[in-house]
Amino acid sequence: MADFSDPRTCRGPARLVRGGLTVGRRDGDVFSHSHARFVDADGVQAAGHLIPGSVVLGPGVTARVWADPEVVIEVQADPETTMNLFVPRHVSGPETPADASSGPAGGARPAVVCRVRPNVDLVGAIELVAGEQGWESAEVVGQIGSLVGGRLRAPDGSTIEVDGPATEVMTIEGTVEREAGRMTARLAATLVDRHGRVHTGDLIPGLNPVAMTFELALVAGGRAA
Repeated sequence: MADFSDPRTCRGPARLVRGGLTVGRRDGDVFSHSHARFVDADGVQAAGHLIPGSVVLGPGVTARVWADPEVVIEVQADPETTMNLFVPRHVSGPETPADASSGPAGGARPAVVCRVRPNVDLVGAIELVAGEQGWESAEVVGQIGSLVGGRLRAPDGSTIEVDGPATEVMTIEGTVEREAGRMTARLAATLVDRHGRVHTGDLIPGLNPVAMTFELALVAGGRAA
């Protein structure tokens, strides 16, 4: 079971630093799940959920958009966490656009969309999924979820211990590449703890289990220039 704080309103206009957004369906309607890092009009840095329908983006915001015509993401009841969570589902037939192809075309890249369940190490899951596809490298493009606390490697090599039990993931970026026959991930993350403090560093493999869920999407190959 998870509890959330009451909604917080910051003085605007705020400057969006970085974030992620998963778009899917809830009860048949379009719904989104968004985590973002921003700075409000008073210069205070904050991060957390952006509530659908309550945030208006101004000019200057850019986005990288990834979509798969054969995957729909729906809010479903999850008995393990007793939460309503986004879960991907493969679709074909009437739900697939008539002009959709069954494989990569027109510049598209092979991709996998999945949900990582609680207590599974996030770095290990990313490496496993990419390796199972037989890819030489991959990019993380779905990056919304939570961790049980968090363990990050700082630039000086020290470990950043993020206070748990629940920590929200704002962004993940880096590479997943095949080295010596296995996939190895080097991923930098921005996390926000339950006190609202923002932490940045590299995710330490084996020490970052998922809390409630992680909406993972991977595409083959590294980030395009």
